[in-house]
Amino acid sequence: MTGQAPTPAPASPASPASPSTPGRDEGRWVNHGTIRPVYDSWWVKLTIDDVERPDGRRVEHEVLRGPNAAGMVVVDPARGMLMIWRHRFMPDVWGWEIPGGAVDDGESAETAARRECLEETGWEVTGTVDHLSRHHPSCGLIAQTFDLYLADGAEHRGDPEDANEAAVVEWRPLERVAADLRAGLVPDAFTQLGVALAFARAGRGDLLAGPLTLDASSSDPQGSDPSDGQALGPGQSAGLTTSTCSRTGGHAS
Repeated sequence: MTGQAPTPAPASPASPASPSTPGRDEGRWVNHGTIRPVYDSWWVKLTIDDVERPDGRRVEHEVLRGPNAAGMVVVDPARGMLMIWRHRFMPDVWGWEIPGGAVDDGESAETAARRECLEETGWEVTGTVDHLSRHHPSCGLIAQTFDLYLADGAEHRGDPEDANEAAVVEWRPLERVAADLRAGLVPDAFTQLGVALAFARAGRGDLLAGPLTLDASSSDPQGSDPSDGQALGPGQSAGLTTSTCSRTGGHAS
């Protein structure tokens, strides 16, 4: 990252301006604790921390902390991949995503992924669940951990519980998901990783072969067909079978 250098931390008994922390691994950054809070809400926390850089210099550094999250990739051999079509207001884009969301206090990541899937799609995971990935989505910006899971089946329990999450819930053939990815209709990085790992696990990495074009418009809430550029309604496809599960009004919160 580039930008303005962090402010050096003031010398104090608890935060000495020492050359380095004894026994520290070469290249390691050391967080000596929070100096002062800046902002704290139910969604995000910003603090100024006393951070020791690898060169031994102590600086005041902004630390942004967000909720951990978990997502569920559901692939059914007969139906395809369970996806939601939703709007994200911060980048102001529409796109296909896997179900997922924040991990609640006292909740395991897998339990959160199962719960979010049911809440956002109305489909309850009933098949085998495997852990796909644990990663930090933006290591240089926010302290946050994401977990991805893969399930091989789900049963329909009703309409989604939260109308603010998905405009459309749909099972989409793997070939169609790959085409959506190429057309720029899967802008969410969490979903991109989940899709790629699921394809690899299924031995279908070939679906991702070829160039990806990320400049296609994804602002149409009805989606578009990457194969011919014609707009499609939910549940329609160009030569591929899709099964529409639910349609709900609403937008991303």
